Amino acid sequence: MHRYTRVLAGMFLATIVCHGGPARAQSAYPAKPIRIIVPYAAGGLADVFVRNVGQGLAARLGQPVIVENKPGANTLIGAEAAAHAPADGYTLLFCSMSTLALNVGTYKKLPYDPIKDFAPISLGFYSPLYLAINASVPAHSVKDLVRLARQRPAPFAYASTGNGGAMHVVTEQFARANGIQLIHVPYKGSGPGLNDLMAGQVQLMFDVGANSLEQAKAGRLRVLAVTGPNRTSGAPDVPTMAEAGMPDFDMTVWFGFVSPAGTPPAIVERLAREIGDLLKEPSFQQAARTGGYELSPNTPAQFRHLIEADIEKWVAMVKAAGVVPE
Repeated sequence: MHRYTRVLAGMFLATIVCHGGPARAQSAYPAKPIRIIVPYAAGGLADVFVRNVGQGLAARLGQPVIVENKPGANTLIGAEAAAHAPADGYTLLFCSMSTLALNVGTYKKLPYDPIKDFAPISLGFYSPLYLAINASVPAHSVKDLVRLARQRPAPFAYASTGNGGAMHVVTEQFARANGIQLIHVPYKGSGPGLNDLMAGQVQLMFDVGANSLEQAKAGRLRVLAVTGPNRTSGAPDVPTMAEAGMPDFDMTVWFGFVSPAGTPPAIVERLAREIGDLLKEPSFQQAARTGGYELSPNTPAQFRHLIEADIEKWVAMVKAAGVVPE
């Protein structure tokens, strides 16, 4: 081989190595364990849901999926950690509309930008909130609860997942609409709040369904109404807020998966497909029916559109509820 030919061959081979490396690395994804940050305490619906998804993804992708709980500050701690992680597809965040939409209205300054700092992957599920009360509270309807709250010399206390979160905003709007006073007790997740609700440390809580419905069936608390437009398959005997006398109180929350901005689109698309296929499996469908929530995987583009639209919606709701940004 002539020297000139050898030089050209070497240059061609170097080009393949240089430009083929990222492509091969991307096609080999995942080559190591994947971490999913959950900005809530262990034991709540979001945590249990992600752990089940993690097991399914591990089987599909051939790599372990590690769930890391980073609760606190109404999901800000976990969200900030995810936003600053490498954009390589090995760190995901599972969070709710509180993190990506509602917090824009409840905080004067966020440690992340919900649009610029994240690449949406897929929605996980929608859930209405269920108005649950401690079993010792002598109320069997929303009207009973409001009447008792007006008569009590001391206000009822309610649990939420943190200042400015969906449960906080929804409960304050409930109190305003009914002209009652309530005391807010924030927790680092729905699990700890639900435990204190059953123990009687707080008297009421708007919570996602799976855990509260299970405890209601065991007689540890009572569910009075659901905030969605329709009764749910998980609690067909529980009336909607409209049926309970509050026709304009129709609210649902959503949870979904995002990754740090800049994650390769091919990886984002693959994760969206894998999650979407996984949520079609019978075990996930049955869990959703029992838990009273609706699986709703979508595309990255659809999820981005939802986030952008809900920022406007929830910021307006924060103002209507009288919640002052921190």
